[in-house]
Amino acid sequence: MATFQIANRYHVLERIGEGGMGVVYRVEDRMTKEIVALKLLKPSQSVQGNILRFKREFRAISRIAHPNCLRVYDFAIHEDTFFYTMEYVAGGSLRNFVGAPAETILPLVLQLCSALDAVHGRQLVHRDVKPDNVLVQQEEREGTETFQVKLGDFGLIRSLDLPTLTEGGKIVGTVPYMAPEQIEGRRLDARTDLYALGVLLYELLTRRLPCGIVPGDPVVTIMHKQLHADPIPSGHEASRLPPPLLELLRGLLEKRPENRPAGAYEVALRIEAILEELGVKGGGRIGQIEMGHSYLFPPRFTGRERELSMIREALEDLDLVQQGATPPQRHPIPRLLLFEGARGMGKSRLLDEVNPPPAGPRIFRLRRRFRSGDGGQSLLPLLRECIREILLFDLPSTSEPPTPIDLSELPTGTLRSGETFASSLPEEVATHIAAYGPVLVRLVPEIGEIFHLAPAPPLDPEREHHRLLDVISRFFCTEAKRRAIVLLVDDLHRSDKFSLEIFGNLLQPERLGIEPPVPLLLCATISSESAFPPFTR
Repeated sequence: MATFQIANRYHVLERIGEGGMGVVYRVEDRMTKEIVALKLLKPSQSVQGNILRFKREFRAISRIAHPNCLRVYDFAIHEDTFFYTMEYVAGGSLRNFVGAPAETILPLVLQLCSALDAVHGRQLVHRDVKPDNVLVQQEEREGTETFQVKLGDFGLIRSLDLPTLTEGGKIVGTVPYMAPEQIEGRRLDARTDLYALGVLLYELLTRRLPCGIVPGDPVVTIMHKQLHADPIPSGHEASRLPPPLLELLRGLLEKRPENRPAGAYEVALRIEAILEELGVKGGGRIGQIEMGHSYLFPPRFTGRERELSMIREALEDLDLVQQGATPPQRHPIPRLLLFEGARGMGKSRLLDEVNPPPAGPRIFRLRRRFRSGDGGQSLLPLLRECIREILLFDLPSTSEPPTPIDLSELPTGTLRSGETFASSLPEEVATHIAAYGPVLVRLVPEIGEIFHLAPAPPLDPEREHHRLLDVISRFFCTEAKRRAIVLLVDDLHRSDKFSLEIFGNLLQPERLGIEPPVPLLLCATISSESAFPPFTR
């Protein structure tokens, strides 16, 4: 192919992949002289919904930051379309390991479990786990050949708590690897990816797909088999696998999510046990990474049973409120959990445990780590990003212009002349925009660009402060009524006055005229040498 440059910096060497929305190239970064991969959004797909999805994909990968997930570097614009650069991995994919011995396959899948655990820990679901999307980098260290797995292609990644699972009425994913709930358009969670992991593992070990699926089957036939056929037909060569491995496969390929393993960590523990039975010393030796096998999964938190019990209780209460039930009269909702202690006592590690199980409440989980140093650090950057995610995360993806309608409840003058909203907006997004849009535009300018909203007129500094405080507080209280919000804050004592005022409003929604219960949980750490904020007294 003819070589060319992108953004006057990236020299294109070859095209290495193409999907519905984007093209991936192997390029040389002229600035650093490094070889990287570059994903370019096709100009024909550069409509607002797709641009937002493309940005969301980049943000999702950048938030995961795990050695078994592809790293991303830069996001920029090129000739009226967008691109981002990422780590380039030579060596092919897991597809090259189909039919390899279990002693080779399982250590690689162990690394993939680590990647999925990191993805799910960010409250995300990949939705397209398959051998082609798992890259394998071959290395040689101290005379020993090693392989490192890199989970890639995050184009379909989605928040665990979003119920809308199709785009434009189309099924999203690769059909032979799709779980029954994905085919039926039901809510997805981490266990959906575990089903795909089971298909992947089955295929690597047996050279076949489960459920009797064969190449050339029509899509409808594949779906019917995924929904109804026995995943491991009797007499199939998979039935001759070692019993613990066969049991693991059957568990991963269960039709009902609640019958599958609870998470990737549990799968990894079972794989480690199988590797020991097979005599593979060190479990993940083949796929070991520099920090050692222990890095694959940090040790689970022990001790602090009282605090862990409080966390479980608070999450259970959120779940009950979301179901419309009345929780036991233990504590008010919203609820504050404040963990006090000296530096180095494991307070931040405790916040890592505030992570609902896959079958738990639909939760929007946010975390802010205030850095060491002086106080006065703001929560606003995190809240700005969260507002952007909530309003722009689930916009319809289409190259056709949306049918316009008028939202008459918007205050006069907020819409730009001659422009209206799209009728395809999710109801909750339209509600937020109608209630808070013009003020939020001042905080997140993208909202104005996408929804054609003019910003609210500026006020003097003190009135602007109170207006923004009121709108942000109302926005998150309203959103919490739809799906629970868990806000985790490390070193609360370092936050600024505005952030503390927001916390106070969220914990006392009556101030805003919002009736409790509001399913919101604030978990924070604070130094024992610091003064407690006013709202904690």
